[in-house]
Amino acid sequence: MNKNLDVYKQFEELVYKTMSFYFDLKREKPLSLNGLRYETDYIAYENNNKAILEIKLYKSHKINMNILITAIEKLKFKGNISGILNLVLIVSIKIDKNIKKDLEHTYQVSIIDIDNLLHLSKFDNSIYSRFFNLINTTTENENSIASDEYNIQEVFKKSSIISSFYSHSSKDYDIERKKGFSLINRLKALKSSKEYYRDYELLLLEILEFLFEGDLVGWHSQKSTTDDLNRFDLICRIDSDIGIWKLFTYDFKSRYLLFEFKNYSQKIKQTQIYTTEKYLFEKALRTVAIIISKKGADDGALSATHGVLRETGKLIINMNDADIVRMITMKLDGSDATEVIMEKVDDFLLRLSK
Repeated sequence: MNKNLDVYKQFEELVYKTMSFYFDLKREKPLSLNGLRYETDYIAYENNNKAILEIKLYKSHKINMNILITAIEKLKFKGNISGILNLVLIVSIKIDKNIKKDLEHTYQVSIIDIDNLLHLSKFDNSIYSRFFNLINTTTENENSIASDEYNIQEVFKKSSIISSFYSHSSKDYDIERKKGFSLINRLKALKSSKEYYRDYELLLLEILEFLFEGDLVGWHSQKSTTDDLNRFDLICRIDSDIGIWKLFTYDFKSRYLLFEFKNYSQKIKQTQIYTTEKYLFEKALRTVAIIISKKGADDGALSATHGVLRETGKLIINMNDADIVRMITMKLDGSDATEVIMEKVDDFLLRLSK
């Protein structure tokens, strides 16, 4: 079983067992709008009240606020098309109390963070311990988690406040959703050919800006070095210290991130790895590159990336179109798309030999 999928299932199982102690939980048929299906994690029932529960596991101890807001907007969108006003976002991270209060007030949702979950699970020591162990062993928790009291009846108080279930935030999500699906369709439709290499570059630039706006800044495409010997497809400055970005800046000493785009009909070979490696330069604070290609890298190219890291300390990550589609889908789901990159880096480093 995929280890990352297993972690998500464990977290969802623990949330289910905890919330089932307080409410009757059910899975209902997926919601439908314009031919698209939207699944809810669970619906909580109490007397005549209903609430949608949306569960999110994040690997970092901190999360980009834009990701959290996207998760809330998606939840509001589901509330809009279902007519359910009570909305609950359950997350695996600790959220500052003032920030949580502001988000709940602004978006009229309830947020249950990991500290709240620990408090709510105290009725069963085994569930409490499993929560605590799962979060501390599978996420990047620099701050200790602790039980924090939560009034579970808060989840059914929103319906008495909201006069209409249509919201500005859900309209924003609908716009973003349409843009995300458009990017996916355009990427899938773009042919693998030298004739379309510039179209591929421009589309991926648009996609990366959509995925990482706020995390990466100073987008420079077709950038040449001062000696005019090298030209980068894209180079950005990292402007975040969360998750994978922290790893790049602190562990690999790379303040800049280089992207290369290969619109090839076959998997890229080791030649492309060595060409990209020449662009990386420690004193220029760029030691990490991501190569995005239609089909990914062959075994020789993957072997070359290991050799480059062993010999020079430079990290070259290979991604393909399927990875990009997965990241867009995760962003639209309110999940952290950078976890796809982190999974690749984790697998890369774990397989690295002497």
